Amino acid sequence: MLVEMSGDIRPASDIDLIVPIPIPLLRKRRRGGNQAEYLARAVSDRTGLDLDARALRRRGWWGPRQAQASSRADRPRIVSGAFAADETRVTGRGVLLVDDVSTTMATLSEAARTLLSAGATVVDAWTAARAD
Repeated sequence: MLVEMSGDIRPASDIDLIVPIPIPLLRKRRRGGNQAEYLARAVSDRTGLDLDARALRRRGWWGPRQAQASSRADRPRIVSGAFAADETRVTGRGVLLVDDVSTTMATLSEAARTLLSAGATVVDAWTAARAD
C-alpha cells in the first residue's frame, strides 16, 4: 500500500486526530468504500494517532458535485457548506485531514474551515495524489 511505501511518516506535533474526507453514501457504495478513509486508517496504524471517520460528515445528500462546476474556479462555490463537524469530537484537537486525490483544494479548504469553526485548534491536510 502507498502508506507502507512512504517510509517514515510523521504529522506535525500539534496533530492528535486523523479525519478522512467523507464522500456521499451513493459514491461510497459504488466505489466499495471511501478511499480517503482507507488511507487515513493506514496513517493511523503507522502513527498511532486516533482516527475518527465520524468527526466530519457531508451535509445533506450530495451527489457527484464536481460535475456541477463549470470551471475549476467554480469549485469553492460548489463545496461551500458541504460539511458539518461534530464539535464534541474536534474541539481542542489538532486535525489531520486525509483525502485520496486533490484537484483544486476546494474540498480540503472547505473541510478545514468547517473543522476550525467547530473548535479544532489546527488543521493540516495530506493527499495521496494531486490531479491537474
